[in-house]
Amino acid sequence: MKQFLLGFTLVSSLFLVGCGGHTNSSSGSLRLVHASPDAPAVNIRAGTNSINNVSYLGFSGYVSTGSGNPLVTVTPVATTTPVISANVPLAAGESKTIIAGDLVSNIRPFVLTDDRSAPAAGQIRVRLVHASPAAGNVDIHVSAPGATLSAGTLVAGNVALGASTSYLTVPAGDYRVRLTAPGTFNVAFDSGTVAFAAGQVRTILAVDAAGGGLPVQAVILADRN
Repeated sequence: MKQFLLGFTLVSSLFLVGCGGHTNSSSGSLRLVHASPDAPAVNIRAGTNSINNVSYLGFSGYVSTGSGNPLVTVTPVATTTPVISANVPLAAGESKTIIAGDLVSNIRPFVLTDDRSAPAAGQIRVRLVHASPAAGNVDIHVSAPGATLSAGTLVAGNVALGASTSYLTVPAGDYRVRLTAPGTFNVAFDSGTVAFAAGQVRTILAVDAAGGGLPVQAVILADRN
């Protein structure tokens, strides 16, 4: 448990929305997520691949884009002007997740490099991303599912929007995560019991409610099933 507590972050209500698998060794791949809560539906283009009319919390699977610096654009459906346009360095065999994040007035890409290799037997690999503009900075506490908040461990303090952890390789099992305002035990979000099965690799995004604001949700992306 101790190793897990050193880096686990933001979780609330949970939705599995990703897809896993292996990386093609001769080509890079990108996964794209719409996580700007007040933005309209968008068209997302990654290299020569297009994913159209993607609503909030919509996503692509991993799409092969070749290697190099594929252009990623995010364009509201009713317009032709991208709100995000960025070349993403991508090596052969590499996978990245591109999150269109923050409120639409400040929409920007959060770029994550993914590790989709298998964890050791009996282990999981988990990474956490703070993508909830409404939450503000938060303290994150982790405990056994039935423990009181004061019996848990403060694993990260004053965590800002856009911050993410590295992957943590930890034993499979059940955990509980709670968020508080920095320096307090005033619970803003409670995951309840979160179960992870051996062999899973997951990225967890804390996100706003649709349209922006609370309550915070947590979206689970399956990097590897």
